[in-house]
Order: sequence, then structure tokens, then C-alpha cells
Amino acid sequence: MEQLYYGRFVFKGQAYIGKHEPLISASLFQEVQRNLKIAGKSDYEKRTVAFAGLIKCGHCGGSVTGDIKKERYVYYRCGHHKQKCPDKYIREEALEVQFEHLVASLRMTPEQSVWIRQSLKEVNQTKEVEINERRDTIQVEIKRLENRLNRLYEDKLDGVISESFYLMKSAEYNAQVADLNGTWEKLSIVNEDQIRLGLMIIDFATNTVQAFK
Repeated sequence: MEQLYYGRFVFKGQAYIGKHEPLISASLFQEVQRNLKIAGKSDYEKRTVAFAGLIKCGHCGGSVTGDIKKERYVYYRCGHHKQKCPDKYIREEALEVQFEHLVASLRMTPEQSVWIRQSLKEVNQTKEVEINERRDTIQVEIKRLENRLNRLYEDKLDGVISESFYLMKSAEYNAQVADLNGTWEKLSIVNEDQIRLGLMIIDFATNTVQAFK
């Protein structure tokens, strides 16, 4: 289902290409998935206890661990790795309230959201100018290489160069053209991904409490 972000989805075991506009590129999606897999390689506690790895003891600075009691209730306590600390257990529900207050303090106001969206739009316009300039440069370079390929072919026909030399140089020039075409295609994709990611962060930042809940 997550593949919907870049236009693909699976229905009844069959993969399809959606008609909707992808939110991100396939390369960005795969990179995020790789990072999630790396982050997911943690111990059992971090996969079952909500706040594991996020809290430090206020007395000794050691890690706070979570214990599940009766397969239902979650309690947190200092791991006592550095010293015996006085605080006892705290229920996860109590921590949720504290976290919610913290998250609420990080919420972006509607006014800030409007201002940042406008700034993002201006940055995008500047980026578009830079991309177009870069594209013009790429276009000139591609044309230069294509001219070289044409001259190379004519030299081969005229017997000025050998077949082996022609094949070697034409492969070299064609590889350069392919790289430039790849760069051309990536320019807009990267910029669009950055803009979409920026808007997603803004939307999240204006709804942090709801997202946390």
C-alpha cells in the first residue's frame, strides 16, 4: 500500500500503475524504505514499547526502559545502569500526557504555516530558474557530443579512423550522453520531491497533536 506514494499499488496480488500523480519518486521511496529497515533492526523492547529509547533518567542520565505487565499495562523505570535512582515506575498513560504537552509546544501556527509555504514557493521559483539554466547547459553539451558522434562516424566511413577506434570512442560519447540525459530527468524529480516533502512537513507540523494521538 505504501507504494501508492510513487504511483504503484498491489491489488489481489497483481501490481498496477495508478493514474494519480505520484507524491514522490520511486528512488526516494526506496531510500526511505531502506532507512526504515535499518531503524527497525532494534531489540524486542523497542518494537513493543512506545517510548523505549526516547527517555533518559532525570537523576543519572541513564536509559529508561519499559516493562509490560499482565500483557496490558506498560510501566517505565530507570535501568539503574549508572546508579540506584530514587524514582519508581511511571505508567505509560502518564508519559503520554507529558509527551502530548511537549508535542503541542512544537506545533506550527496557521500564520507560520502560511509564511513558510510562501517562502517555500519563492525558493521553488528560484530553483526552477537554476534548473532551467542547468538544462540549457546540458542541452549544449549533448549537442556537442552528438556532433562529435556524427564526425566520428564520417571519419570511419572515410577510412580516417579504424573500426575499433570508432567503436571505443562512440561508446564513450554515448555513455556521456546517457549520463547527461539521466541528469536532465533527475533535475525536476529531485526538486519536486523536495517541495512535496516540505509541504508534508508543514502539514505535519500544524497537526502535531492529532498526529501524535
